[in-house]
Amino acid sequence: MEIIVFAIHANMFYLFIESKWPYLPQLPENLIIRLISIFIFGVGITVLLISWFDLGTNQSLGIDKNKLKTDGLYKYSRNPQLVGYGLMLFSFAFLFFSWLIIIWIIIYLIASYFMIISEEEFLETKYQQEYKAYCEKVPRGIKIF
Repeated sequence: MEIIVFAIHANMFYLFIESKWPYLPQLPENLIIRLISIFIFGVGITVLLISWFDLGTNQSLGIDKNKLKTDGLYKYSRNPQLVGYGLMLFSFAFLFFSWLIIIWIIIYLIASYFMIISEEEFLETKYQQEYKAYCEKVPRGIKIF
């Protein structure tokens, strides 16, 4: 189900740009904007893929039924997949800025928040004290300082 939600959301981008699927609009002429956007996108997709494959891609979309995942990128964020995907979205907003894209990101943040709350309730029920201790050490998103 998560893959379907992400696929739908990723393709909502086309509601907010002039080009039609699968084509992108013309890139901005400013080389610095293009390079920064490519860098942010690269970091985002790297974080997303590493955390996704590190967690696992089994039938339960990564939920290890025997152990709470707290190593790898999960030492730094309880939701590195969402952080990586968020960085990818931010790179598009930076590259093709419009108020509609800002709305698209806000929709993503709201949907992510409710998905995180749901997952946290499940994990707290399943792992109890272990999960509570993990939550005290590791932020939901990213810890900057």
